[in-house]
Amino acid sequence: MREWYARSDIEEMEYALLLDAARASLRLLDADPSVPRRRVVFAVDVDDRDVRIRNDLDRGVVEIRRPVPLAAVRAVHVDDVDAEAAVAAAAAAVVEADFGGDDAAFVVDAADGYELLWYATQELADFFQ
Repeated sequence: MREWYARSDIEEMEYALLLDAARASLRLLDADPSVPRRRVVFAVDVDDRDVRIRNDLDRGVVEIRRPVPLAAVRAVHVDDVDAEAAVAAAAAAVVEADFGGDDAAFVVDAADGYELLWYATQELADFFQ
């Protein structure tokens, strides 16, 4: 992933990867219309041996080969309720945007205008209630 963000420091790279993961979560939302229309990204620490880079799927996609224990979660990033309409529209448009649809890309980009909320590990118990 570093080659994608060669000119960035670690914080910039982490933020860019967060945005990539948030965009990728739109595809999951598109696949399941029954779930709330919010992007969710977990930041976790896992052993490099348990990670498989999946650039064949998209930039920054990884496969974690083992279950991730809750203790490995460092933060959870989630959309606020205010973002639901934009995220719903983006989820419906993401596949078309992937295939180069300019109007769909505009809709997907609009969801990026909503910052994900950050939950620290101490707040995870409240998050899952």
